[in-house]
Amino acid sequence: MSLKIEFGRMVRASRNLLKMRQMELSKLADMDLRHIYNIERGLKEPKLRTVIVLADILKLDLNALKAFAGHDENGIYWKFYDTLEEAGQGECHD
Repeated sequence: MSLKIEFGRMVRASRNLLKMRQMELSKLADMDLRHIYNIERGLKEPKLRTVIVLADILKLDLNALKAFAGHDENGIYWKFYDTLEEAGQGECHD
């Protein structure tokens, strides 16, 4: 499962636990309702600011997401490598 999907599930579960509607969350977070909808369904990878704002409002423990952020044996997160490859810079080596 991907990080964005797991974060979306956490947002939805916490919001429901707090008996909060998406509209209320979008107003509290100063975000478009459609953006909340897309995050909850794992359709968008939110920016760090968005993650922090939603985590603060919903009292989310972001440490739980570490299991979904893959990394190699050196602790380097794969997302970094993916970004370099997409930019055409190839693989990184020491």
